[in-house]
Amino acid sequence: MAWAIFRQAFWSMRWIVAAAIASMFVVSGINAVQPLLYRLLFDTAVPEADFGLIAAVVGGIVVAPIVSIGITYVGQYLRTRIAFRVSASLREAVVPHLLRARMGLLERTTRRGPVLCTTCC
Repeated sequence: MAWAIFRQAFWSMRWIVAAAIASMFVVSGINAVQPLLYRLLFDTAVPEADFGLIAAVVGGIVVAPIVSIGITYVGQYLRTRIAFRVSASLREAVVPHLLRARMGLLERTTRRGPVLCTTCC
């Protein structure tokens, strides 16, 4: 039952899940490009004294982490939204089940009040 609820929650949010996964890949790609920018700067632009290329590469080195942080923030928001929706779906399924539980399954303890007996049949 829990897997069905889990799948249904994910299926209803499939575009958000896809966007969260895509954001992870985009951030990974940006982080993989940064060392290549440094290599381009030191191996090509500086030795050739190409100031236009130096400006473009330094601009990319500055902008890439900012864009990466922004996309990471959006991805984290999407993952939080997914987690909230899945946990809400599971709660929605569990609460009615607990409300239908027979009162005979509840035990009285001395200090904490009624507790669901999980060992009773």
